Amino acid sequence: MSERSERAVGPVRTLVVWCPDWPVVAAGVPPDAPAAVLRAGRVVAASPAARADGVAPGMRRRESQARCPALLVLDHDPSRDARAFEPVVTGLEPITPRIEISEPGRCCFPTRGPSRYFGGDEALVARAARLAVERSGVDYHDVVHVNAHATSTPAGDTAEAKWISALLGDQTVVAATKSMTGHLLGAAGAIEAIATVLTIREGIVPPTINLTDPDPACDLDFVPGQARKADVEVAMSNGFGFGGHNAVLIFRRHDA
Repeated sequence: MSERSERAVGPVRTLVVWCPDWPVVAAGVPPDAPAAVLRAGRVVAASPAARADGVAPGMRRRESQARCPALLVLDHDPSRDARAFEPVVTGLEPITPRIEISEPGRCCFPTRGPSRYFGGDEALVARAARLAVERSGVDYHDVVHVNAHATSTPAGDTAEAKWISALLGDQTVVAATKSMTGHLLGAAGAIEAIATVLTIREGIVPPTINLTDPDPACDLDFVPGQARKADVEVAMSNGFGFGGHNAVLIFRRHDA
C-alpha cells in the first residue's frame, strides 16, 4: 500500500457536538428537575437530577418511578428531538458544511480542514465553544464556572486554559474534577456534566486537589485544595477525547 493510500485510510480527527439525554433537553426539562423520556415502557433518556436518583436508560417505568417518586415521565417524540436540534446544527454551519448528524443531540465533522482554516485545534475548539454559548442564548459574561477537561497534560491544559481565558475572561472559576476522580475515559464526560449540574444546584464549586505548583501559563482560578461556595447560574462542561472528539456543554439554572 502506498504512503498516500495509508494516509487516506488513517484515523480522522473529529469534533463531536453531543448533548447527553437530548430527548429530555428537547422537551424543555431543566437539568435540576427529575425527568425521563420513555419509549415502549423503558427509559431512553434521563435528566441529570433523575440520574442522580438512580434512573438510567433501559429501566422499566415502574422501577424508575420507584427510585425517583417525583419523576416526570415524558413520551418519546423523535420529531420534537429533531426539530429542537436543527438550530444547533445551523449554528455550526459557519465552521464547516460537512456536518454529519448521527442522531438528534449528536453531530460531528472532520476537523482537518476547519482546523487548518481557523488556525489549529485550539482555535477550532474555542470557536465551537463560542458557538455553543451563542446558540444557548446566554451572554459570555453569564458563564462564571467551567468544569474543565483538565487531564494534567502540559499541552492540553495550557491550550484549554488559554481559550477559556480568551472566551470567558480571567475571572472564570474553573474546576478540574479529574484531580479527584482520575480519568474515567468514556464515562468522564457524563460524570463531569453531572458535577457541573450539581455545582449549579448546590452552589458549591468542587476543588482541584493536589494543585501545589500550577503552570504559569494556566493563569485562572482553579479553586485549589478546597471547595468553594458560589452562586452559579450558567456553567460550561468540556470534554475532549483521545481520538480528537471534542464537546462543550452549556448548563443554565432553570429559573435564571
